[in-house]
Amino acid sequence: MRIGCTQMQKNLPAARRAHALEGDLENVDVFAKRGVRYLGLLHFSANEAGTPAFGRGRDERAGLSAWGHALVERCEANQVIVDLAHINRKGFLDVCAVVKKPPIVSHTGVLGAFQHWRNIDDDQLRAVADHGGCIGVIFCPRFLGADGLDAVVKHLKHILDVVGEDGPALGSDWDGGIVPTRELADPRGLPLLTEALLKAGVGERVIGKILRGNVMRVLGAA
Repeated sequence: MRIGCTQMQKNLPAARRAHALEGDLENVDVFAKRGVRYLGLLHFSANEAGTPAFGRGRDERAGLSAWGHALVERCEANQVIVDLAHINRKGFLDVCAVVKKPPIVSHTGVLGAFQHWRNIDDDQLRAVADHGGCIGVIFCPRFLGADGLDAVVKHLKHILDVVGEDGPALGSDWDGGIVPTRELADPRGLPLLTEALLKAGVGERVIGKILRGNVMRVLGAA
């Protein structure tokens, strides 16, 4: 595993979101035994755990359900990392109030760099960082606010500014569902991102944490 949250999105069984559990907490045990090491609570529709930041069943007033609370506990008991990508803000903060192990946001932008419904705010960044988690920056220009490496760097640097060097990671979303920024269409572009971070004044040690170290620390904690 070499490139932050990006690598966590590869080579895992299909059940990476709670929708696949079909309301049965025992399926967490089943998928964990098959090698699932992180689980997204929501995608673009509501489920037993809560409601999405955008999509079918969206409800900004609804937080983490009692079933969702039990799901978080079940995940942590099975050494499965809780992924907060796509859950609505209230549910997001509810999860951070109950987790005992570091969570992740596997792929997201940040509101401090660009205003978009898909992106999370500084309080959410702090809530993840307060529990030792990390935040993977997505490579999608629609959520970054612009195309090109500078937009990715802007979001990574905002996370650095708000929560420090243990917070940022890479969250590409190289799953075919988005069109990534042009220089980062696939892993061959990652050296260009490293160069862009260096030019932006990010030190080599911190870049190492962004590319690999932070997510490996979270995996170790789980």
